[in-house]
Amino acid sequence: MKIAITGGKGFVGSNLIKTIDTQKNQIIVLTRGETKSDGLIKYINTNYRDENSVIKATQGARIIIHLAATLFARNKNEFIKENVISTRNLVKASNINGVKKFIYISSLAAGGTSEDFHHPRTEDTPDNPKSNYGISKLMAEEELKKLKIDWVILRPPIVYGPKDDGFSTIAEWVRKGIMISPSSSDARFSFIFVKDLARCIVKCVEDDSIKNEKYYVCENKIYSWEEFITIMSNMMGVKKPKMIKMPKSMLNLTAFTYEIFSYIAKTKPVLNRDKVKEACAYHWIASSKKWEEKTGMKNWTSIEEGLKITFSNLV
Repeated sequence: MKIAITGGKGFVGSNLIKTIDTQKNQIIVLTRGETKSDGLIKYINTNYRDENSVIKATQGARIIIHLAATLFARNKNEFIKENVISTRNLVKASNINGVKKFIYISSLAAGGTSEDFHHPRTEDTPDNPKSNYGISKLMAEEELKKLKIDWVILRPPIVYGPKDDGFSTIAEWVRKGIMISPSSSDARFSFIFVKDLARCIVKCVEDDSIKNEKYYVCENKIYSWEEFITIMSNMMGVKKPKMIKMPKSMLNLTAFTYEIFSYIAKTKPVLNRDKVKEACAYHWIASSKKWEEKTGMKNWTSIEEGLKITFSNLV
């Protein structure tokens, strides 16, 4: 079966390709790089904003897995251009090319936060995104309603694992003995190990009964940021860093500075005010009960085990 993957070179995508059976499936990766073949994987240069380019790249595909997304942008319009237009063109291509199923990897950000940590977000909770990124992911989900084929939406929370740039950066600060805690100390977070997310995606590929629904997927346990950093420092074998609460005004000023420099350098900011808005919101938590009941998958990797694997790969 021919499977087309966007974002196949990214953190989640590279782990997904290792999980898919490449002996039974032909994998094509839509990329902004050059068209080439690498063993069993074919990389096709694709302009996500060009409808014809996307249609041509996905010809013959039976499954489309849409992972590619912009996490950092300067404003709402940039998020929409990157995250919504690309999805719209992939939806059109799916209808034209007779794709069997469209699997969209969205985000907890599309749903939003939970009011208290006793009530994690579920699929029945009304969506209320807190950031432009979250709004763009929810808008992209809406594009799937135009599909004439089966679709699945997965909404993971924070994804972590080996060779993730974001976690490598956090690890460096932990080693230095200092960590910023931008949110309230009461805030709670859900996590999913990257290999668990890859398994969930493969399950969507292989199980025809998983269709036309959205699912939150994550370890069914929540953590404060301090708990998470404490476990991380233990797994790294270093002293727990000093936790510093930085005022939102200072975070916004820092983010604005990054935005200005990125505009001058014509690059994407590594931090923006949109991410500050997310960081300062309460309780980014969800329940994967619906997914577990549908698939029977309950053997989530714990934070302790996931971070142990992560840092054994980073050192």
